[in-house]
Amino acid sequence: MTIDYAIGAGVFLLAVAFVVAFIPGMIEPYEGIQRETVTSDRVATQLATGLLGDPTEPYLLDTDCTLAFFSGATQSKCRFSGNSLTERIGVDDAQSVDVRLTADLDGDGSTATLCWDRDGESLVEEGDAACDGSDTPFVSATSDPPTETGSVVVGRRIVSLANTDVTLLVRMW
Repeated sequence: MTIDYAIGAGVFLLAVAFVVAFIPGMIEPYEGIQRETVTSDRVATQLATGLLGDPTEPYLLDTDCTLAFFSGATQSKCRFSGNSLTERIGVDDAQSVDVRLTADLDGDGSTATLCWDRDGESLVEEGDAACDGSDTPFVSATSDPPTETGSVVVGRRIVSLANTDVTLLVRMW
């Protein structure tokens, strides 16, 4: 009976030691990106449901406010304030963030960053000839995304801008 108890207690202690030693290392890679995941979702929701439009019509972006947001201008009717991207979306200056609007406007199956063609008053893909230097590209970033393997967290929202369904991407790293 004593030997059975000793073997059982030994196996139990080995199992507890295994859990204590290996489980924290298995979940550690996810601890660093948890903050970015929550923040990117929060920012995407804020932009889609109020900062770039009217909160009574969520996911419908106001063209003037969206242009002002991405060009760095200020507008009194818009619900964002601040001079930098991080001030406008309410994140820490140390946080790296990229906000952009994308869509497949030409139907070729690939999505591209969008641009506002001031002459035609319409959305065009950034590589399009109509998107020249005087037009506003719908991309705003604090820094370039990492090129090496790393954690880039993306918050996505499907929104409507100028009667076109587009994807609002908020990337953080």
